[in-house]
Amino acid sequence: MDVQAYLNRIGFTGAVTLSTDTLIDLARLHMYHVPFENLDIHYQQRIDLKMASLYQKIVVRKRGGFCYELNGLFCELLVQLGFNAHMVSARVFTKAKKYSPEFDHMAIWLVLNDISYLVDVGFGDFIIEPLQIIPALIQSNSSGEFVIDA
Repeated sequence: MDVQAYLNRIGFTGAVTLSTDTLIDLARLHMYHVPFENLDIHYQQRIDLKMASLYQKIVVRKRGGFCYELNGLFCELLVQLGFNAHMVSARVFTKAKKYSPEFDHMAIWLVLNDISYLVDVGFGDFIIEPLQIIPALIQSNSSGEFVIDA
């Protein structure tokens, strides 16, 4: 992966530091520049989750993707920049007040300065900024109010 090309794709021009500010900037810029897109699913195109294929689709061809694609590639970017990040299965709380099935969504768990964060650039406009993983804590940002349920 050409990290600089990826940073250019999302419009990141600052210095990369292992800080909350950089993490927030990276996530926000990714959300603003790389759309959620599930066209390949609707057109029954083959989905290739290998990093090289995701990089070609999202960075080189300037397309979007769905959670496994967007969070998968973004997680790899974070790791290459030095962040302690890994992919995790996630379940979504639905309008019917139920949780979706396991592996229905994929997100990123990141630990920075002994604080765990949920990072998610693959769910449309769900969260623009990472959330601290603290159950029952009400967190507000430009997307609304959020509570993580353990």
